[in-house]
Amino acid sequence: MSQSWDYFDRYWERDDPITLPPNPVINKELYLKWRSPRTGKKNPEKASNPVWTWLARTRICGYTANKHFDGPDSLEAGPVWSAHRFGQSITPLPDGRVIFVAGEHEDHYDPDFYIYNDVFVLYPDKKFDVYIYPRSVFPPTDFHSATLVGDEIIVIGSLGYHGQRDEGVTQVFSLNTGDFSMRRIQTSGDMPGWIHNHTATLSDDRTSIILSGGTVFHQQNLIDNINEWSLDIRSGRWTRLSKHTCQQWVVFRRDKERIHLFDISMLEQPVFERKKLIKELGYEPDMNVFRNLYEPDIEHMKIPDDKDAWSQKFIKINEAIVRYKEGMSSVEMLIKGELSQDMIDSLVADLKNKLEILERAPCSAKQMPAL
Repeated sequence: MSQSWDYFDRYWERDDPITLPPNPVINKELYLKWRSPRTGKKNPEKASNPVWTWLARTRICGYTANKHFDGPDSLEAGPVWSAHRFGQSITPLPDGRVIFVAGEHEDHYDPDFYIYNDVFVLYPDKKFDVYIYPRSVFPPTDFHSATLVGDEIIVIGSLGYHGQRDEGVTQVFSLNTGDFSMRRIQTSGDMPGWIHNHTATLSDDRTSIILSGGTVFHQQNLIDNINEWSLDIRSGRWTRLSKHTCQQWVVFRRDKERIHLFDISMLEQPVFERKKLIKELGYEPDMNVFRNLYEPDIEHMKIPDDKDAWSQKFIKINEAIVRYKEGMSSVEMLIKGELSQDMIDSLVADLKNKLEILERAPCSAKQMPAL
Protein backbone atom coordinates (compact mmCIF):
# COMPACT_ATOMS: atom_id res chain seq x y z
CA MET A 1 0.00 0.00 0.00
CA SER A 2 1.03 3.58 -0.44
CA GLN A 3 2.22 5.31 2.69
CA SER A 4 1.97 8.81 4.09
CA TRP A 5 4.81 11.30 4.43
CA ASP A 6 4.82 10.68 8.18
CA TYR A 7 5.93 7.17 7.37
CA PHE A 8 8.45 8.45 4.83
CA ASP A 9 9.96 10.77 7.46
CA ARG A 10 10.98 7.84 9.65
CA TYR A 11 13.81 7.09 7.24
CA TRP A 12 15.35 10.57 7.10
CA GLU A 13 17.53 12.47 9.51
CA ARG A 14 16.63 15.99 8.57
CA ASP A 15 15.93 19.42 9.94
CA ASP A 16 12.61 21.19 9.65
CA PRO A 17 12.02 21.45 5.86
CA ILE A 18 10.60 24.94 6.26
CA THR A 19 13.77 26.34 7.84
CA LEU A 20 16.37 24.18 6.11
CA PRO A 21 18.50 26.40 3.84
CA PRO A 22 19.09 25.43 0.20
CA ASN A 23 22.06 23.16 -0.44
CA PRO A 24 25.01 25.44 -1.32
CA VAL A 25 26.21 22.89 -3.88
CA ILE A 26 23.05 23.39 -5.95
CA ASN A 27 23.01 26.46 -8.16
CA LYS A 28 20.45 27.46 -10.74
CA GLU A 29 22.36 25.83 -13.60
CA LEU A 30 22.44 22.45 -11.83
CA TYR A 31 18.83 22.82 -10.76
CA LEU A 32 17.67 23.48 -14.32
CA LYS A 33 19.60 20.43 -15.55
CA TRP A 34 17.56 18.18 -13.24
CA ARG A 35 14.40 20.28 -12.94
CA SER A 36 12.11 17.98 -14.93
CA PRO A 37 11.06 14.33 -14.54
CA ARG A 38 12.56 11.94 -17.06
CA THR A 39 12.28 8.33 -18.10
CA GLY A 40 15.15 5.93 -18.61
CA LYS A 41 16.72 4.40 -21.68
CA LYS A 42 17.94 1.26 -19.92
CA ASN A 43 16.48 -1.21 -17.43
CA PRO A 44 17.46 0.20 -15.01
CA GLU A 45 19.14 3.55 -15.55
CA LYS A 46 20.75 5.12 -12.50
CA ALA A 47 19.75 8.78 -12.30
CA SER A 48 21.04 9.81 -8.86
CA ASN A 49 21.89 13.51 -8.68
CA PRO A 50 22.30 16.24 -6.04
CA VAL A 51 19.09 18.07 -6.98
CA TRP A 52 16.71 15.12 -6.57
CA THR A 53 18.53 13.99 -3.41
CA TRP A 54 18.16 17.48 -1.93
CA LEU A 55 14.46 17.63 -2.83
CA ALA A 56 13.85 14.22 -1.30
CA ARG A 57 15.77 14.89 1.91
CA THR A 58 14.15 18.27 2.54
CA ARG A 59 10.66 17.41 1.25
CA ILE A 60 10.73 20.69 -0.64
CA CYS A 61 8.13 20.30 -3.36
CA GLY A 62 8.90 21.07 -6.98
CA TYR A 63 6.88 24.28 -6.93
CA THR A 64 8.90 25.71 -4.02
CA ALA A 65 12.22 24.74 -5.59
CA ASN A 66 11.21 26.19 -8.94
CA LYS A 67 10.18 29.43 -7.29
CA HIS A 68 13.47 29.63 -5.35
CA PHE A 69 15.58 29.25 -8.49
CA ASP A 70 13.22 31.35 -10.63
CA GLY A 71 12.69 28.42 -12.96
CA PRO A 72 10.38 28.34 -15.98
CA ASP A 73 6.62 28.20 -15.54
CA SER A 74 5.35 24.62 -15.37
CA LEU A 75 2.46 25.51 -17.68
CA GLU A 76 5.05 26.07 -20.39
CA ALA A 77 8.01 23.90 -19.39
CA GLY A 78 6.13 20.97 -17.93
CA PRO A 79 6.04 19.64 -14.35
CA VAL A 80 8.91 19.95 -11.87
CA TRP A 81 10.41 16.75 -10.46
CA SER A 82 9.23 16.12 -6.91
CA ALA A 83 9.81 13.44 -4.29
CA HIS A 84 6.59 14.48 -2.57
CA ARG A 85 4.32 11.65 -3.75
CA PHE A 86 0.91 10.11 -3.27
CA GLY A 87 0.34 6.43 -4.04
CA GLN A 88 4.03 5.57 -3.58
CA SER A 89 4.87 2.20 -2.01
CA ILE A 90 7.51 1.94 0.73
CA THR A 91 9.20 -1.40 1.39
CA PRO A 92 11.84 -1.87 4.13
CA LEU A 93 14.33 -4.66 3.37
CA PRO A 94 15.97 -6.95 5.95
CA ASP A 95 19.40 -5.44 5.20
CA GLY A 96 18.26 -1.95 6.20
CA ARG A 97 17.59 -0.52 2.75
CA VAL A 98 14.20 1.05 2.06
CA ILE A 99 12.66 0.90 -1.43
CA PHE A 100 10.22 3.56 -2.65
CA VAL A 101 8.38 2.76 -5.89
CA ALA A 102 6.84 5.35 -8.24
CA GLY A 103 3.72 7.31 -7.14
CA GLU A 104 2.26 10.60 -8.32
CA HIS A 105 2.72 14.26 -7.47
CA GLU A 106 -0.33 16.53 -7.18
CA ASP A 107 -3.72 16.09 -8.88
CA HIS A 108 -4.43 16.04 -12.61
CA TYR A 109 -5.42 19.70 -12.77
CA ASP A 110 -2.09 20.94 -11.33
CA PRO A 111 0.68 21.91 -13.80
CA ASP A 112 3.17 19.86 -11.73
CA PHE A 113 1.01 16.72 -11.85
CA TYR A 114 3.06 13.72 -12.93
CA ILE A 115 2.87 9.94 -12.44
CA TYR A 116 6.36 8.49 -12.01
CA ASN A 117 7.94 5.22 -13.09
CA ASP A 118 11.03 5.35 -10.91
CA VAL A 119 12.49 3.69 -7.82
CA PHE A 120 14.21 5.34 -4.82
CA VAL A 121 16.71 3.40 -2.73
CA LEU A 122 17.56 4.74 0.72
CA TYR A 123 20.53 3.04 2.37
CA PRO A 124 21.18 2.70 6.12
CA ASP A 125 23.95 5.33 5.86
CA LYS A 126 21.37 7.70 4.26
CA LYS A 127 22.87 7.38 0.80
CA PHE A 128 20.11 7.94 -1.76
CA ASP A 129 19.84 6.49 -5.28
CA VAL A 130 17.21 6.93 -7.98
CA TYR A 131 16.56 4.51 -10.84
CA ILE A 132 14.46 5.35 -13.88
CA TYR A 133 13.04 3.08 -16.60
CA PRO A 134 11.71 3.20 -20.14
CA ARG A 135 7.91 3.42 -20.08
CA SER A 136 7.81 0.28 -22.20
CA VAL A 137 9.54 -1.55 -19.34
CA PHE A 138 7.75 0.06 -16.40
CA PRO A 139 4.87 2.46 -17.11
CA PRO A 140 3.78 5.34 -14.83
CA THR A 141 2.42 3.63 -11.71
CA ASP A 142 0.60 4.87 -8.61
CA PHE A 143 -1.58 3.53 -5.79
CA HIS A 144 -0.17 0.03 -6.31
CA SER A 145 0.85 -2.57 -3.74
CA ALA A 146 4.40 -3.79 -3.14
CA THR A 147 5.03 -7.20 -1.58
CA LEU A 148 8.50 -8.45 -0.68
CA VAL A 149 9.03 -12.06 -1.79
CA GLY A 150 12.63 -13.22 -1.33
CA ASP A 151 14.85 -10.77 -3.21
CA GLU A 152 11.98 -9.44 -5.35
CA ILE A 153 9.28 -6.85 -4.75
CA ILE A 154 6.04 -7.77 -6.52
CA VAL A 155 4.32 -4.57 -7.66
CA ILE A 156 0.62 -5.05 -8.36
CA GLY A 157 -1.91 -2.60 -9.78
CA SER A 158 -1.99 1.08 -10.67
CA LEU A 159 -4.42 3.90 -11.29
CA GLY A 160 -2.27 5.49 -14.00
CA TYR A 161 -3.11 8.15 -16.51
CA HIS A 162 -6.62 8.25 -17.91
CA GLY A 163 -6.54 6.72 -21.37
CA GLN A 164 -3.67 4.37 -20.45
CA ARG A 165 -5.67 1.96 -18.30
CA ASP A 166 -5.97 -1.57 -19.66
CA GLU A 167 -9.45 -2.50 -18.46
CA GLY A 168 -9.79 -6.10 -17.36
CA VAL A 169 -6.03 -6.59 -16.97
CA THR A 170 -4.15 -6.49 -13.66
CA GLN A 171 -0.70 -4.92 -13.95
CA VAL A 172 2.03 -6.97 -12.22
CA PHE A 173 5.79 -6.28 -12.12
CA SER A 174 8.76 -7.69 -10.28
CA LEU A 175 11.56 -5.43 -9.02
CA ASN A 176 14.89 -7.18 -8.43
CA THR A 177 16.36 -5.73 -5.23
CA GLY A 178 19.85 -6.77 -6.29
CA ASP A 179 20.28 -4.96 -9.59
CA PHE A 180 16.98 -2.97 -9.59
CA SER A 181 15.89 -4.30 -12.95
CA MET A 182 12.15 -4.38 -13.53
CA ARG A 183 10.28 -7.12 -15.37
CA ARG A 184 6.62 -7.52 -16.26
CA ILE A 185 4.96 -10.68 -14.97
CA GLN A 186 2.48 -12.16 -17.43
CA THR A 187 -0.52 -13.49 -15.54
CA SER A 188 -3.59 -15.55 -16.39
CA GLY A 189 -6.79 -16.78 -14.80
CA ASP A 190 -9.64 -14.88 -13.13
CA MET A 191 -7.93 -11.59 -12.29
CA PRO A 192 -9.37 -8.54 -10.46
CA GLY A 193 -8.89 -6.17 -13.39
CA TRP A 194 -7.31 -2.70 -13.44
CA ILE A 195 -7.12 -2.31 -9.66
CA HIS A 196 -5.52 0.29 -7.40
CA ASN A 197 -5.47 1.42 -3.76
CA HIS A 198 -5.89 -2.16 -2.58
CA THR A 199 -4.27 -4.28 0.13
CA ALA A 200 -1.85 -7.10 -0.74
CA THR A 201 -0.87 -9.78 1.78
CA LEU A 202 1.63 -12.60 1.37
CA SER A 203 0.07 -15.96 2.19
CA ASP A 204 1.34 -17.91 5.20
CA ASP A 205 3.11 -20.42 2.97
CA ARG A 206 4.61 -17.54 0.92
CA THR A 207 3.38 -19.05 -2.36
CA SER A 208 0.69 -16.50 -3.21
CA ILE A 209 -0.37 -12.89 -2.73
CA ILE A 210 -3.91 -12.15 -1.55
CA LEU A 211 -5.60 -8.94 -2.78
CA SER A 212 -8.56 -7.27 -1.13
CA GLY A 213 -10.24 -3.86 -1.14
CA GLY A 214 -9.33 -1.11 -3.55
CA THR A 215 -11.01 0.21 -6.65
CA VAL A 216 -11.29 -1.26 -10.14
CA PHE A 217 -11.55 0.64 -13.45
CA HIS A 218 -14.52 -1.06 -15.10
CA GLN A 219 -16.58 0.08 -18.10
CA GLN A 220 -15.08 3.59 -17.79
CA ASN A 221 -16.14 3.76 -14.13
CA LEU A 222 -14.29 3.32 -10.84
CA ILE A 223 -15.96 0.46 -8.95
CA ASP A 224 -15.25 -0.71 -5.40
CA ASN A 225 -13.65 -4.13 -5.21
CA ILE A 226 -15.50 -6.15 -2.56
CA ASN A 227 -13.96 -9.53 -3.34
CA GLU A 228 -10.68 -11.29 -2.58
CA TRP A 229 -8.21 -12.56 -5.16
CA SER A 230 -5.11 -14.74 -5.05
CA LEU A 231 -2.06 -14.58 -7.33
CA ASP A 232 0.08 -17.72 -7.43
CA ILE A 233 3.63 -16.33 -7.44
CA ARG A 234 5.23 -19.22 -9.28
CA SER A 235 2.66 -19.75 -12.06
CA GLY A 236 1.30 -16.18 -12.32
CA ARG A 237 -2.26 -17.51 -12.21
CA TRP A 238 -5.06 -15.51 -10.57
CA THR A 239 -7.88 -17.17 -8.62
CA ARG A 240 -11.02 -15.45 -7.39
CA LEU A 241 -11.52 -16.35 -3.73
CA SER A 242 -14.98 -14.86 -3.19
CA LYS A 243 -18.00 -13.71 -5.12
CA HIS A 244 -19.92 -11.29 -2.96
CA THR A 245 -23.10 -9.76 -4.31
CA CYS A 246 -23.48 -5.99 -4.28
CA GLN A 247 -25.04 -2.99 -5.95
CA GLN A 248 -23.33 0.36 -6.26
CA TRP A 249 -25.14 3.64 -6.88
CA VAL A 250 -23.92 7.20 -7.38
CA VAL A 251 -26.10 10.23 -6.59
CA PHE A 252 -25.01 13.57 -8.07
CA ARG A 253 -26.25 16.99 -9.12
CA ARG A 254 -27.67 17.03 -12.63
CA ASP A 255 -25.71 20.19 -13.42
CA LYS A 256 -22.51 18.23 -12.53
CA GLU A 257 -21.48 20.93 -10.05
CA ARG A 258 -19.74 19.89 -6.84
CA ILE A 259 -21.80 19.03 -3.80
CA HIS A 260 -21.55 21.03 -0.57
CA LEU A 261 -21.78 18.44 2.20
CA PHE A 262 -18.37 19.37 3.63
CA ASP A 263 -19.32 23.06 3.66
CA ILE A 264 -22.60 22.25 5.37
CA SER A 265 -20.83 20.12 7.97
CA MET A 266 -18.79 23.17 8.95
CA LEU A 267 -22.01 24.81 10.18
CA GLU A 268 -21.90 22.29 13.03
CA GLN A 269 -18.49 23.63 14.11
CA PRO A 270 -18.54 26.65 16.43
CA VAL A 271 -15.19 27.97 15.16
CA PHE A 272 -16.60 28.79 11.75
CA GLU A 273 -18.37 32.04 10.92
CA ARG A 274 -21.89 30.77 10.34
CA LYS A 275 -23.22 33.88 8.62
CA LYS A 276 -20.26 34.08 6.26
CA LEU A 277 -20.56 30.40 5.31
CA ILE A 278 -24.32 30.67 4.71
CA LYS A 279 -23.68 33.72 2.53
CA GLU A 280 -21.16 31.74 0.45
CA LEU A 281 -23.64 28.88 0.06
CA GLY A 282 -26.39 31.31 -0.88
CA TYR A 283 -28.96 29.70 1.42
CA GLU A 284 -29.37 28.19 4.89
CA PRO A 285 -29.34 24.39 4.64
CA ASP A 286 -31.84 22.20 6.47
CA MET A 287 -29.56 20.86 9.23
CA ASN A 288 -32.13 18.30 10.34
CA VAL A 289 -31.98 16.70 6.89
CA PHE A 290 -28.18 16.89 6.97
CA ARG A 291 -27.97 15.10 10.32
CA ASN A 292 -30.26 12.34 9.00
CA LEU A 293 -28.78 12.10 5.51
CA TYR A 294 -27.70 8.50 6.09
CA GLU A 295 -30.69 7.51 8.25
CA PRO A 296 -33.21 5.97 5.81
CA ASP A 297 -36.81 5.36 6.86
CA ILE A 298 -36.11 1.63 6.97
CA GLU A 299 -35.33 -0.38 10.06
CA HIS A 300 -31.55 -0.40 10.32
CA MET A 301 -28.62 -0.38 12.71
CA LYS A 302 -25.90 2.28 12.64
CA ILE A 303 -22.33 1.00 12.53
CA PRO A 304 -19.85 3.10 14.54
CA ASP A 305 -17.75 5.49 12.45
CA ASP A 306 -14.29 4.41 11.36
CA LYS A 307 -11.82 7.15 12.29
CA ASP A 308 -9.69 6.19 9.27
CA ALA A 309 -12.66 6.53 6.90
CA TRP A 310 -13.93 10.00 7.77
CA SER A 311 -15.91 10.39 4.52
CA GLN A 312 -17.79 7.11 4.95
CA LYS A 313 -20.86 6.05 6.93
CA PHE A 314 -22.16 2.50 7.41
CA ILE A 315 -25.51 1.03 8.35
CA LYS A 316 -26.75 -2.56 8.55
CA ILE A 317 -30.11 -3.73 7.22
CA ASN A 318 -30.85 -7.35 8.04
CA GLU A 319 -27.54 -8.98 7.10
CA ALA A 320 -26.64 -6.44 4.37
CA ILE A 321 -24.13 -3.63 4.83
CA VAL A 322 -24.83 -0.24 3.23
CA ARG A 323 -21.89 2.14 2.88
CA TYR A 324 -22.26 5.82 2.01
CA LYS A 325 -19.13 7.52 0.71
CA GLU A 326 -18.90 11.26 0.09
CA GLY A 327 -16.91 12.62 -2.82
CA MET A 328 -16.35 16.04 -4.34
CA SER A 329 -19.27 15.80 -6.74
CA SER A 330 -21.32 12.81 -5.60
CA VAL A 331 -22.32 10.42 -2.85
CA GLU A 332 -21.71 6.73 -3.53
CA MET A 333 -23.90 4.07 -1.98
CA LEU A 334 -22.58 0.52 -1.89
CA ILE A 335 -24.97 -2.26 -0.86
CA LYS A 336 -23.16 -5.47 0.07
CA GLY A 337 -25.50 -8.37 0.66
CA GLU A 338 -29.04 -9.35 -0.23
CA LEU A 339 -31.89 -6.80 -0.11
CA SER A 340 -35.16 -6.76 -2.01
CA GLN A 341 -35.28 -4.47 -5.03
CA ASP A 342 -38.07 -2.46 -3.39
CA MET A 343 -35.82 -1.82 -0.41
CA ILE A 344 -32.91 -0.83 -2.66
CA ASP A 345 -35.16 1.53 -4.62
CA SER A 346 -36.27 3.09 -1.33
CA LEU A 347 -32.66 3.61 -0.20
CA VAL A 348 -31.72 5.25 -3.49
CA ALA A 349 -34.79 7.52 -3.47
CA ASP A 350 -34.15 8.49 0.17
CA LEU A 351 -30.56 9.56 -0.57
CA LYS A 352 -31.48 11.39 -3.78
CA ASN A 353 -34.36 13.31 -2.19
CA LYS A 354 -32.31 14.40 0.81
CA LEU A 355 -29.38 15.50 -1.34
CA GLU A 356 -31.74 17.59 -3.48
CA ILE A 357 -33.04 19.33 -0.34
CA LEU A 358 -29.50 20.03 0.91
CA GLU A 359 -28.18 21.18 -2.47
CA ARG A 360 -31.35 22.95 -3.56
CA ALA A 361 -30.72 21.50 -7.00
CA PRO A 362 -32.10 18.54 -9.01
CA CYS A 363 -30.10 15.35 -8.50
CA SER A 364 -29.87 12.05 -10.35
CA ALA A 365 -29.06 8.50 -9.30
CA LYS A 366 -27.04 6.14 -11.48
CA GLN A 367 -26.42 2.45 -10.89
CA MET A 368 -22.81 1.49 -11.57
CA PRO A 369 -22.03 -1.61 -13.64
CA ALA A 370 -21.44 -4.80 -11.66
CA LEU A 371 -18.06 -6.52 -11.60
